[in-house]
Amino acid sequence: MRDDLDRLRELPLDRVAPLLGYRRDPGDPDPKRWRREGSVVTVDGIKFFDHVRGRGGGGAIDLVVHALGATPGEAIRWLRGPAASARLDEPPPPPKRKPAPGAYAPTPAAAANWPRVRTWLTDRRGLDPERIDRLARDGLIRADARANAVFACRGADGAESGAELAGTGRDRKFRGMAAGSRKAAGSFWLPAGAVPPPAVMLVESAVDALSAAQIGLPLPPGAVILSAGGAAAELPAWIAQWKPERVICGYDADRAGDLGARSLERRHGRVERLRPEGRKDWNDILRDGPAQTPS
Repeated sequence: MRDDLDRLRELPLDRVAPLLGYRRDPGDPDPKRWRREGSVVTVDGIKFFDHVRGRGGGGAIDLVVHALGATPGEAIRWLRGPAASARLDEPPPPPKRKPAPGAYAPTPAAAANWPRVRTWLTDRRGLDPERIDRLARDGLIRADARANAVFACRGADGAESGAELAGTGRDRKFRGMAAGSRKAAGSFWLPAGAVPPPAVMLVESAVDALSAAQIGLPLPPGAVILSAGGAAAELPAWIAQWKPERVICGYDADRAGDLGARSLERRHGRVERLRPEGRKDWNDILRDGPAQTPS
């Protein structure tokens, strides 16, 4: 038992951090810096320090306690659990290589355009400014040279694999994916505690994912809300690595959304439909409120 506890304490923190929702910020010059919503930690060997909360610790058990607000016993059980242990027993990933021609390369942030993009997100779309600022600091939202809102798409390991784009200028209806992005490899998703999560909710856009999170829908604790980049008929392939117990479809309340939901249900059989009744999508409900039922 002592040997097992020592093994858990000595697990590489850069293997444990992604399971807790942390990710490296490609724009941060410090390779030891990891971020998730509300937390920025520096990992140095088996030690870590959280710059937001002003405290740190040593070893994987301490990091799980810190990130999840768990007791040491709960952290040990979590690390021994099948979801975490299966990922931690995998061999380390090979070193990253330069992207091949045509592969996704993160679009550089255009800081000069960020105020316009932030105003569009907060004033036009009604999103919480504090959440937007946190996600921007974590590198999950930024502006590009065309003043598009760029939402980082990530796979199960938290690494950026693509980006969802939304126009904020004259062509405000523009929605698309950055060159080289593959929806099967990653989506825009919001950190919600431990990874893998017990449940996922699919919506059609990054703005809807943020809106659904802000509304406070009755979702299972720890559920991750993610954008499928449209009313996808299949679960994004990368989600298979999480093996969620519940899949919830929050597509738009229109014909395309309903057809996409039915396709998901036919293919997977365990999909629950959560429809934004009375409005087209979750951002409409956030901005306008739910539709009033005639008395």
